[in-house]
Amino acid sequence: MTYEEKNGMSLGAVEPFHIQHRVHTTKTVPRPSKLAIELEWTSAEDSNIKMRCPIVRGAPYASMEYVYATPRIFIEVILILCF
Repeated sequence: MTYEEKNGMSLGAVEPFHIQHRVHTTKTVPRPSKLAIELEWTSAEDSNIKMRCPIVRGAPYASMEYVYATPRIFIEVILILCF
C-alpha cells in the first residue's frame, strides 16, 4: 500500500468531534463482520450529531455518512514552483 502526500484527502466536519471513534452497531447488525466494520464519531457538543464510515475489506472507495453534521473536506496541496 502506498500513500501519495500530494493526493491526500481527509473527510471531516465543521462541528467539533471527539477524536476517538467507536464501532457502530444496530439491532440487525449487532457486531462487525470479518469483512466490514462501520466506525462512528460523535460530536463533542451534541450526541445527535454523528459521522459514520463503513470500512470494507478490498473496497477501492470510501464514503462518509453525515448525521446532522456539516461536511468538510481537507485537501493538502503541495505547490512546486520552478523558476
